Parts: sequence; structure tokens; C-alpha cells
Amino acid sequence: MVRIRIGRRNRKAKTWAKIISGVDRSAKGGYAIEGEWVGIGKQEDHPEGALIALADNNDIKLLVVGEGQSEDGHEGVFLAHPWINYRTNLPDLLDAIEACLGQQSDPREMAIAEILRLAAEHGISLDDLQGAANVRETQVGMPVVSN
Repeated sequence: MVRIRIGRRNRKAKTWAKIISGVDRSAKGGYAIEGEWVGIGKQEDHPEGALIALADNNDIKLLVVGEGQSEDGHEGVFLAHPWINYRTNLPDLLDAIEACLGQQSDPREMAIAEILRLAAEHGISLDDLQGAANVRETQVGMPVVSN
């Protein structure tokens, strides 16, 4: 179990979070995301690798529970998918959730998949990514793990 705390992006926004167990494509909006509620601003224990949907008004981002991780003011989680408007892009969001749930055996694979998706979207080659990783290792002494 990992202790997490999910914060708010905007104090005035309607914010909610769920540990995702699945999707219901027949439901509308956030109701299409199935799972248990996560307390906003509270410290809670959740299993490492659990997928979380964090909603802030009309936007949702996907987070993964991970020991020692932090992302954008949240503790114990890392980003699996950036903010997406679920009112206008619900099918894309549900596709992303299903892809993440399919990769839950290794939650870091979700982060890698997102990096590769963003690289392809921006025309960055795998060689460029490897070069950037080598520069990072040289600059800060953090090795890049590869299979």
C-alpha cells in the first residue's frame, strides 16, 4: 500500500477522484468511469499501480499510485495521461483508461507509453529520446533503465 494525497488544481472547481476499476460506455460523462471514491485533500492508502481518475470541472487526468512519486501537488502518484475534456472527448478518455488498465501489471509502462505517444505526436524519434536520456544521465547521474 502507498500513502497518497490528491489535491485540488483550483479551489473553486468541482473536484473528484476515483480508483478506476473499469468503464461503462453506456453511461454519460464522469459516470462512465467505474470505481471507488478517493478523498480529496486527505491522506489515504491505496495499492501501488492503482489507476486514478482526477476530475476538475470538465477535465480529467489519469494518475497511477507509485511509492515516492509526486506530480503537480499530489503525493504518491505519477501522471499516466494528461488533462482531457471528458465532456467533449469522452470516447478518447475511455480508450485511454482501458489502455492504462490493460497495462497495470507494470504501472511505469503507462508512463513510458505516454512518453512514446507524446514523442510520436510531436515528431520526436526514439533516437532523440535516447539522446535526451543519455544527456540527463550525464548531467544528474540518474541512469535510464532499459530492457
